Amino acid sequence: MSEESAILEFGDVSELAHKIRELIGVGDFEPVKVLLPQFDRIDNMAVLIKPKNAKWFDTLKTAPPSILRDLGMQPWDDDLWLYPAEWYDYIPEDYEIVDINGKIGSFHKGKTDDDRRYGALAYGFKVGNIETEQALKEDDNGKEV
Repeated sequence: MSEESAILEFGDVSELAHKIRELIGVGDFEPVKVLLPQFDRIDNMAVLIKPKNAKWFDTLKTAPPSILRDLGMQPWDDDLWLYPAEWYDYIPEDYEIVDINGKIGSFHKGKTDDDRRYGALAYGFKVGNIETEQALKEDDNGKEV
């Protein structure tokens, strides 16, 4: 297990931050560093593949589960697969991600959370996306190949 730190918001920004600061006995504007545990993979797998681009990520959505596991991905439920933490720096900017709560968003390096649990990021993709399957059948100009 490793650790990552975060800075607690100032008390005037968030009521929750204010209450936490009150409980630990510090003022609203004193710096508070929070240490969060980062859990490594329990299977000790070394994730060596470095994704290339958005099209490479898109192909994952139709790959069989055995391939996804071999790449270091981890299933969250029946159709959500989580990216390995090692891929954080390779996810394309503005790429669509789905988090463990089912919320769809866009990836932004340095802004999107890099927190990991057991070697996986808290987001990935849902398999069998029809739009992605269609995109794989098209060239860069949108014409079917």
